[in-house]
Amino acid sequence: MLLLCIVFVGSVTPSAFGKERKNALPQPELSLYSSSAIVYDASNGRILYEKNKDEKRYPASLTKMMTVYAALQLEEDDNREIVLDEVMFRGLYEENASMAGFAVGETVRFKDLIYGAMLPSGAEACQALAITTKGSVEEFVAEMNRQAEQLGMTHTHFVNTSGLHDDDHYTSAGDMLLLLEAALQDELFLEAYGTDVFVTAGNEVHPYGVELSSTRLSELEALGIPEDFFEGSKTGFTTEAGKCLATSTWDDDVHLLYVGMLAEGDYYTHDHFADAYTALTYFKEHYENKVLYQKGDLIADLSIKDSLHRSAGTFYASEKIALYVPQSITAKQIKKSVEPLASLQAPYQKGDTLAKVAFTYENLYLGEMALNAHQDIDAHPFLYILFSIWWWMSDSLVRLLVIAMIVYMLIWCLHRYRRKKRRRKSYRSALLYQRQKR
Repeated sequence: MLLLCIVFVGSVTPSAFGKERKNALPQPELSLYSSSAIVYDASNGRILYEKNKDEKRYPASLTKMMTVYAALQLEEDDNREIVLDEVMFRGLYEENASMAGFAVGETVRFKDLIYGAMLPSGAEACQALAITTKGSVEEFVAEMNRQAEQLGMTHTHFVNTSGLHDDDHYTSAGDMLLLLEAALQDELFLEAYGTDVFVTAGNEVHPYGVELSSTRLSELEALGIPEDFFEGSKTGFTTEAGKCLATSTWDDDVHLLYVGMLAEGDYYTHDHFADAYTALTYFKEHYENKVLYQKGDLIADLSIKDSLHRSAGTFYASEKIALYVPQSITAKQIKKSVEPLASLQAPYQKGDTLAKVAFTYENLYLGEMALNAHQDIDAHPFLYILFSIWWWMSDSLVRLLVIAMIVYMLIWCLHRYRRKKRRRKSYRSALLYQRQKR
C-alpha cells in the first residue's frame, strides 16, 4: 500500500496521502440511486469516485457513528457499568425513534450501549452514552460538533445524538467519509461496525442479556450479495434523508470506503446497499495495486545543507509500496518525481517534510508520498563545510588525486628549501673566501 511516508534514513513505510487530493484519472460512469456518493481508497488516501460529495444532506442514523465515535473519545473503560434512568429515554418514544430494547432501571456496560447504538440503531443507547460521558445531551451534542470540526467536517452540524430529522441537523457524504475513516481506527467501533449479532451482558432486568441484531444480513440476502463482501456498515433512513449507508470492503490489501446518501425509497427498499455493491465491485474488478518500490529500494537521496548527518536525506522502502490504479496501467508507466523543498537546509525537527514523491500517469496526478524527518536534524555550518570536504574526498579516485597533489606540494616545497639552503651555503663560502684573500 502506498501511504504517506514518515520514516527517515533507510526506512520509509506506508501511511496516508493528503485527503484533499483527488485521483485525476477519469472516474467511471456509475449508475447509482444515491444522490450523493463517494468511494475512497483509505490505503492511499485518494478519492476514486465522487458524486455531489459536498452537497448538504440529512444523515438520519449515520449520526450515530459520530455519537459512538465521540463517546469512545471520552470513555476509556468499555466495561463501565451504567444504570439507565428515565432521562435517557425522554422524548424518544414520542418521536418514534428506533430503539435497541433496553429498559429503564437496568444496569448495562458502556460496551453494550456502543453495540446498541450501532446494530439496531438504538436512540436510547445514544442518549445514555451522551449523558454518561458529558452529563447532558446538550453538552454531548456540542462535543459532537467539536469532534466534527477537528476531523475537518466543514459541511456538518449536529443538534441531536440519534439523527431524528431537524433542518439544522445536516452533513455531506464527504464529511461522513471523514468520520468513517477516523472511527474505523477505534477497535471497539470496528468490532461493533462489523458485527451482525451481539448479546449484552445479563442483568436484573434481562438475565440472558439483550440480543442486538444488524439489518445488514437481511439487506444482503435480499440483493443476493455475499455475506462477507462488506467489512461492516451503518445505515440510516428518514423520509427527508432517504436511504443512507456508510460501509467498506477490502480488495486484497487496499481498504475501500463508501458513503451513499439520499437514495430514494422506503424502509423496505435496498437501493443504498445496491449502490455500494455496484461502486465497490467496479473498483475491485477494474483496479489493482501496482508495485512502485520493493522493500529496500532507494526512494530518494537528498542533500541537506548544514547537516552533519550525510544519511539524513536518504530514504529506503521498509516494505513494498504500491499504488491502486486501473489494471490497464503498468507500473513502468507511472512516473515518480522526487520534489525536495525549495531549499533543504538544516535545522529540521522530527516530522518535518523534506520532500515529496509525486506519482503521475500521462501528466495526470495519481498521488504523492511525503518524506519526513525521523529525528531532529541540527545545523552546524562550519563543521558542515569541513565534513563536506571530507565527504568529497571519500571517493577513492578523488582521494588519490588529493594525496598525490599534497605529496607533490611537499616534494616541491622540500626541493625549494634545499635549493635555498645550498645557495645560502655557497654564498657564505664565497664570502669567506673573499675575506681570506684580502
